[in-house]
Amino acid sequence: MALAGRRSLAMRLFIVSSAIATSACAQSNSTLATQSTSTLASLTTSSLSGSITALTVAQDGSGQFTAINPALSYAQSSGIPTVTIKQGTYSDTVSVQATQTVTVIGENPSPDQYSQNAVTISHPLGPVTIASNNVLGITWRNINFMNRNTTGTAFAVSLRGTKNAFYDCSFVSAGQGVITSTLGITLISGGYIEGTDKVFYSYPGMYVYGATIAPLNSNALLVYSKGASVNNVFYNSTVVFDSCAIVQKSGSSNTNVYLAAPNGAGSQAVFRNTTIGSLVAAAGVHPSSSGYADFYGEFETTGAGAYAANSASRSPYDHALTPDEMSSWSVGSVFADSFPPYATSDLSWVDPQVLSAIQQGETAQTVVISSSATTSSQTVFTSTTSRSANVTTSATSSGTSSISTSNTTVSASATATTSTASCAPAATLVVSQNPGACEYANISAAISALPNDNQAKTIHVKAGTYNEQISITRNGKVTLIGETSAAQDFTSNKVVVQFSYGVLTSAGQDELTPVVNAKKANDNSGLALYNIDFINTYPQTKNTAALAADFYGNNIAAYGCSFIGFQDTLLANKGIQVFSNSYIEGSIDFVRLLFSQYMVCCVLTHYRRFGASLRHTFINVTSLSTLRAPQSPRNLDPLVPLSAATFTTDATSLVLRHTEALWDSATLAGHIAIFQSPCT
Repeated sequence: MALAGRRSLAMRLFIVSSAIATSACAQSNSTLATQSTSTLASLTTSSLSGSITALTVAQDGSGQFTAINPALSYAQSSGIPTVTIKQGTYSDTVSVQATQTVTVIGENPSPDQYSQNAVTISHPLGPVTIASNNVLGITWRNINFMNRNTTGTAFAVSLRGTKNAFYDCSFVSAGQGVITSTLGITLISGGYIEGTDKVFYSYPGMYVYGATIAPLNSNALLVYSKGASVNNVFYNSTVVFDSCAIVQKSGSSNTNVYLAAPNGAGSQAVFRNTTIGSLVAAAGVHPSSSGYADFYGEFETTGAGAYAANSASRSPYDHALTPDEMSSWSVGSVFADSFPPYATSDLSWVDPQVLSAIQQGETAQTVVISSSATTSSQTVFTSTTSRSANVTTSATSSGTSSISTSNTTVSASATATTSTASCAPAATLVVSQNPGACEYANISAAISALPNDNQAKTIHVKAGTYNEQISITRNGKVTLIGETSAAQDFTSNKVVVQFSYGVLTSAGQDELTPVVNAKKANDNSGLALYNIDFINTYPQTKNTAALAADFYGNNIAAYGCSFIGFQDTLLANKGIQVFSNSYIEGSIDFVRLLFSQYMVCCVLTHYRRFGASLRHTFINVTSLSTLRAPQSPRNLDPLVPLSAATFTTDATSLVLRHTEALWDSATLAGHIAIFQSPCT
């Protein structure tokens, strides 16, 4: 429920323009290059004579400087509190090192409207870098920060230190990591933020108020962060979005954007009174949240992508907060509980009008969000005190993870019940694209509805194509059964689960990409998949992992399933796992077997990789994996340990057949059913 009075006073949201304003008076490249060489040596004694309180940067030479970096350096070394910048596009890379506080103001005829900013700082190596621990406070007003680099991390600003503030600025990157923080605290008020992926990156300690944010890629992450140890004590990183708007840029069609994902333990993001567009995935936060101690929450969010509109599908790691719980995420708490030595309870550096609007919004937190859900527990430890929130959610699942340091343990757990009180989860749930009473519209919602009771549960999935990313971590066996006309024939499958996500293998983030991700490390209850096609539709890209499946744990099996992608299609991680009557397709290393896996009656099809013949290793094996590969249809050989050389072949398909079980029931502890009939 919205508070109209608070919104009229507190919200500063503006219409997203399709292009960030640039100067109408930009100089030629040659002139700009010449003018940017201005240094302190070029200043005359008369130009800075007397007591001055502001420096001016102007490309036409009408100010004391023609470039921003030397002006800022001089202001800090001389105790001059303000630098004003005349209209223009400056190809500077500004590096802030000194401790003196300075306010940098860009020309703008309407300072409260970022769309009229007349100053742009653009550089492919990053327009602004604050790299020193000693920086004690730089304030930026009405400036566009732009990075047109399309490869890798292409930050608009890289921040460190304390009391960094940005008012009505724009941050635009053609790459990822738009706002990167390597410890420190930052306030962003108003303005516009745009980037392809991982918009807020690394170790942020931020409060973002009244900003418009436009992630550009499908499957993009708004926040990708982690905590850090300082002096052997672990601290969380935190971003709070207050009265913001998460929107789809005009002309874009991206979908499945996630509000947050952990890059490690200690990732925290909270969304307060924020409008969330339909581009955001129904789950809210990324499935990888189940593997870390992190915390994500929403309070009074609105829009097609908000919690209230997607409660049945929301991840159990995205919590609906009560007013009392939200009070733990006030602007004062965020900055006071951040990383030392940057944390501070002093808010005098925040613009008084902005601070007043934020605090009035906090005071007005009297509306309790209506929910039929039960209560779950979330504990997150910060630098000095622990926050404990009894979180009301509408989805159901559970996961527990922890990280310990010498002085602090960070832990997270979530348990909740389905949002439909009259439909308590039964032993068997049903998923349908046209759901009836007590049925679910997608598989993720059904998984979220399963209680963490260590009991075996089954989900029947009716025919259809489901666009989602699935994560299974609960204690207790889960069986997913897809509709089919022939249980042992993957070509008869009627259920497709597809998703598009790929990352460079050098990034070490392969396990963010799978369509189905099952981590059953907490128990040996197992997972069984029947007659479902899992397809990662990310286009074939060199050196890019795009997994269809990632399985970790014992007693995991897939029967009559298909796994389709390009690189690293199937990652059979640690544990005893079985793949029977299934189809695996990819281009390179598309089957990765890392411990004790068995393949039975499977078809492995190779898709030609970039610029390569068919003679290359397309199965990657680490240890102990076995399969039954007959020398002839009537002469079965014994179990054969796999090796890379086994599959160096010119054949486009390798069909593995057998007529008897490759294991005994004692080995698999009775958790996996075995097809005893011969392969056809």
